[in-house]
Amino acid sequence: MDTLLHDTSPESSEGEDGFWKGMFDLIVTSFPDPVFVVDTDGIITHWNAEAADLLGMTRDEVVGERAYDVFQTDGESETLAETVADRGEPIKEEKIRSATDADGNTFHNRAMAIPLRDPTGEVIGALEVIYGVTDLVEQRQLLEDLQERMARDVRGSIDDLQEAASEVSESSQEISGLATEQAANLEDANRDIASVSTAGEEIAASADTVKDGSDEVASLAAESRERAEDARDVIHEVEATGEDVGEKVIQLQERVDEIDALVEVINDIADETNLLALNANIQAANVGDESAGFAVVADEIKTLANRSQEEATEIEAIVDDIHETVGETIERVESTNDRASDASAAIDALVANQGEIADAATDTSSRMAEIVEATDEQAASVEDVSRKLDRIADRASLVASEVEHLAEGNRAQLETVEEIDERIRDLERTLAEAE
Repeated sequence: MDTLLHDTSPESSEGEDGFWKGMFDLIVTSFPDPVFVVDTDGIITHWNAEAADLLGMTRDEVVGERAYDVFQTDGESETLAETVADRGEPIKEEKIRSATDADGNTFHNRAMAIPLRDPTGEVIGALEVIYGVTDLVEQRQLLEDLQERMARDVRGSIDDLQEAASEVSESSQEISGLATEQAANLEDANRDIASVSTAGEEIAASADTVKDGSDEVASLAAESRERAEDARDVIHEVEATGEDVGEKVIQLQERVDEIDALVEVINDIADETNLLALNANIQAANVGDESAGFAVVADEIKTLANRSQEEATEIEAIVDDIHETVGETIERVESTNDRASDASAAIDALVANQGEIADAATDTSSRMAEIVEATDEQAASVEDVSRKLDRIADRASLVASEVEHLAEGNRAQLETVEEIDERIRDLERTLAEAE
């Protein structure tokens, strides 16, 4: 049979051996996949057209050549046919062999080989069938590259997503804490605002009270000023009257002085009259009885002079009393005028002071009115701020709640991402096992 593998002469086709050889050659040439045959030395004896197409080498170029030298399979020291010829057992490989064709292109195949025996059962060679799997290998390589790239991209995305999810979770917790803290701070601020509002209301009430008191003070000061002005007018009248009385008393004193002068004249006249009466009596005594009537007249004149002098003395006493009284009156009038002047000055100062008090009270009332108005506006603003703080606190609480929901959703998302990552790892392991 070994001879039949190499004998291609016409004579060898005669007889039964020729039939089987022809049948063997027909099977090799008509096999739909690349097929070649080697002897026990690994020398190629048969090579079909499919094998020629696979390697780009014709039958004449390879027959007689060592199979490994033709294929030069990467990572192998011999072809599968050589191994089978040496072992005498059929082999169907699961692994893929790679080699280079005549043009330098790498191709991939999976081989199956069976030993060839002669009628005695001795192994004389081996037949190897090559299944081209270059497209499959390239597709698998493309799939592996795609898988690796996809796995790398997906893992990178998953890592980024996990990192982002962790950051979001941490940020959510931080935001939730801040929102909760802000809500608490806003509640404290709202209580402080309420205290300010209460204090503002108390200030407004106190300002109203002060304003009312200032209005009352201004009213009383105005009334007091009017009365003081009336008293000042009366004092001025008293002062004027006192001055007039003083003038009248002075005039009276002048008249009294005139009366006193007249009294002195009367006294002088009485003295002169008494002297004349005395002289008349003396002369009447010298004349005698004829002058008795004249003496009587002289006595009457003397008596009248004495009476005049007595009356003059009495008048002088009265004038002295009047003089003393007028003097005291003048002193009292002057004292009264001085006091009236002092009272007038004091009342003028009182009127000015009352005016200042009234002006100050009016100004205080005006300022208190402004304070009340400003306090009312502040109270309104505080109430508005309080309402806004209430809304902000409610929103902060809502934000905290929403952030908590977001954190829960993020945790669920993170769990889903981890589950996806685990499934991708399972898929990678499955694909690795499939190879």
